Amino acid sequence: MLGGAVSLALLAGSSSHTPAIAHESTSRKIVLILQSEDEAAFDETVSGLSQHFQKVHSDKAVRIEVRNLARLVSPESELKAELEALKPALLITLGSQATLWAQSSVRDVPLLFGMVLDPLAQGIEPAHASSPMTGVSMQIPFSEQFERLRQVLPGARRVGTVFDARNQALIDEARREAGRQGLTLVGAPVANPAEVPEAFRTLVGKVDALWSFPDTTVYSREAAQFILLFSFRNRLPLMGFSRGYVRAGALFALYADYRDLGRQLAGVAHEIIGGRSPRDIPMAAPRRHALAINLRVAEALGTSVPAGVRAQAEELFK
Repeated sequence: MLGGAVSLALLAGSSSHTPAIAHESTSRKIVLILQSEDEAAFDETVSGLSQHFQKVHSDKAVRIEVRNLARLVSPESELKAELEALKPALLITLGSQATLWAQSSVRDVPLLFGMVLDPLAQGIEPAHASSPMTGVSMQIPFSEQFERLRQVLPGARRVGTVFDARNQALIDEARREAGRQGLTLVGAPVANPAEVPEAFRTLVGKVDALWSFPDTTVYSREAAQFILLFSFRNRLPLMGFSRGYVRAGALFALYADYRDLGRQLAGVAHEIIGGRSPRDIPMAAPRRHALAINLRVAEALGTSVPAGVRAQAEELFK
């Protein structure tokens, strides 16, 4: 996948290569990437990150190693052995599972995370990590989300959302931003997953569209089918928060550009390898976004997406 400027090792959970490490020059810094699972989005992020390192570290002073958490037989013991053998200058985690493990288990290695939709909601807090930590989330600013919603659904005025009551402060912030853009955000709080179906039903007749964000209480795997069917049956277009939701039946979503997210992570990694502490680098939002639209869903809902907006989409499901 990559050229010789950066060595990229993709393993399926085996540590059989480790003895060879001892014979390499100790002057070469190692960046270890730990991804949570097998997904094309993770591969795109790793590719963008690695290509950036090729340009910045053309002297081959940095080598990248990649491990996949989903492929490890005994993750805890294998990863600890990897860290001891590789002694990386930086550990980059992709996805919440890998990041949560690193946050609680890794010491004396700087940490940088990415591919996490909502860090705080996932329990990821750099201030509480065992090692200095920062990251680039996948949470897109509310201002940009609601601006895109207005473009895709110019006739929408009242937007509904179901949320965990513990996220009330976040919803208050979203409501203020929606108001600035001429939208009214109608919220239906829940205390637990069992209340989710009825909360959605209370929105019928009150809203023109639905807005979602990565609230794990509401948008769980178990609830996804109900939410998408609810949107379809009640002819309420749903703005998802990932490409996967659009593929499954949401009308559209604004999500982070994975390859550019990799380049963004590489820029932060370069600073950390250069000696800057992750604690001195604030968490950041993705700098580039992608738009996906499901035209089959638009047709089924009787929703007309403006041609100019369709032309701007990075991906159209037809």
